[in-house]
Amino acid sequence: MDHFQRIYENEADTYHRFIAAEDAHGELARQLDRVAAQATNIVDIGTGTGRLAIQLSRPGKKVHGVDVAEDMLRVAAAALEPTPGSWLLSEGDARDLPIQDFWADAALAGWVFGHFTE
Repeated sequence: MDHFQRIYENEADTYHRFIAAEDAHGELARQLDRVAAQATNIVDIGTGTGRLAIQLSRPGKKVHGVDVAEDMLRVAAAALEPTPGSWLLSEGDARDLPIQDFWADAALAGWVFGHFTE
């Protein structure tokens, strides 16, 4: 098991605190606002602990977060609970998304596809 899987499956709370510092230049919220302004249905592939889904959730928007790690989705659900808008979390793989074809107006994938390289 690679170290990322171990973290995602067993240390989601620690991971969630760690990634909070990723937006050093303060651009993430502004860019996500642009996405949300143009899309109604958004899929967050590799949603992890829901960091992007939280920022995209707002009235009139539907955000579907998908991740392979159950522990990450547990943290995401707790973080998303108080957010406005409609959201759903599903366990699933980026290569076979558990969403209906053509459902999403926008798709995001932060660190996902780098895990498929060797």
